[in-house]
Amino acid sequence: MDTATVNGAPGNQIQEYSKSRWFIMIAMMVSWIGQGAQLLQFAPVVGSVAEEFGLTAGQVSFYGMGLYSLVMGITAIIGGFLIDRFGASQFVLVCMAILFSMALLTPVMTQSLSGIIALRLICGAATGPIISAAAPLGVQYFPVKNRSIFMGVVGAGFPLGMTLSLLIMGVRLGQTGGDWRMSMFTISILPAIALVFIIAMIAVMRKIKTDASASDAVKDNLTAKTAFTAVIRAPLFYLLIVANICMSWGKNGFTDLSPGYIALEPPTGLGYGAEYASYISMLITIGMIIGSFVAGFLIDKVFKSRARPWLLIAFAILAICIMLTKFGFITSNTAVFSVVLFLVGFSVESLGPGLTGTVMTRFPPNVTAKVYGLCFGVGLFAASGGVMIGSMVLHVTSSYQGVLLLLSIIAVVGFVLALFFNKAKAIREDKKA
Repeated sequence: MDTATVNGAPGNQIQEYSKSRWFIMIAMMVSWIGQGAQLLQFAPVVGSVAEEFGLTAGQVSFYGMGLYSLVMGITAIIGGFLIDRFGASQFVLVCMAILFSMALLTPVMTQSLSGIIALRLICGAATGPIISAAAPLGVQYFPVKNRSIFMGVVGAGFPLGMTLSLLIMGVRLGQTGGDWRMSMFTISILPAIALVFIIAMIAVMRKIKTDASASDAVKDNLTAKTAFTAVIRAPLFYLLIVANICMSWGKNGFTDLSPGYIALEPPTGLGYGAEYASYISMLITIGMIIGSFVAGFLIDKVFKSRARPWLLIAFAILAICIMLTKFGFITSNTAVFSVVLFLVGFSVESLGPGLTGTVMTRFPPNVTAKVYGLCFGVGLFAASGGVMIGSMVLHVTSSYQGVLLLLSIIAVVGFVLALFFNKAKAIREDKKA
């Protein structure tokens, strides 16, 4: 028998979910590996690209990664609305095919600055809908008790893709004598594998008859428009958006600025040098991978699909560990500093399954992609602004101490917001109706 019988949402009839859902989870994780690899491929060669085109490192970082993130946030929001209306699988397939095509065309499109800009805009536009598609697929094919696990495994794909991209680029740059175009071309193997998995996933999905557990809004026959109207009037929707801002700001702010903090000479930084900073910073991405996996299982198995307890724990760990990186007795001890950096990555990425799991379990299934796309997209925009604020603080003070304090405060704000998750309503009912 190809189905596993589980309980749906409280008050619903018992539903059946195919065991093939676990392959859908793996396929989506692989798709996130493919896009994570695409995002970070310019990071190791910023200096080489800047020298070739006569640009500054800041300009290359903006063209290579800033534009990508900006467009990704926009298309995550737009994609969420389209996915709720037309379905997720088609968008994932088309977008991954575009990412693979762009990976193959990288050596050609990077011959000019305009080609690089076009490449990154297209890749960013293709990544957003793949992000938004995860939540509705999790709702459609997974029972409530497995949805945080689903998102934890899928979410781990992004930092894993980033880590693999850095490793592949490092190896290939040595093998090709510093040819960054051919090194980037090698990364195309990851979106290629992802595309194969997505095609197989769609074939599996066509054989599965789903009857996803409905929320109260769906049981009452609310249309997608009516349900979304009720959602945007509800407190939990805005709590989630601000909590996503805190998560994204903490993650982007720390991962973008910490290598400089570790590398630069005192009093600005810690003075460990660029090579050591690159090496030890990988502990953050490793922590992110493990954190996403672990959080999904803890939320579903230990906390019975209630995200609030883990969100409180993770935000608290994040605030404490970022604050600890300010103190010399921590940063001067390599072993202790390594553990703290790992815990920063672990805690900040572990917030994802909790926040997304809340969207997947407490909002109507027919608006899941919209809600998740908005939370992710707005969070990403705010995070970009947060990095700019951190850079301004660094510029004014010539020290990372103020930046680290600000990031700790942001994590504390997230902790306070999580306190209200259980009481906040996900649907604001219309009393007249």
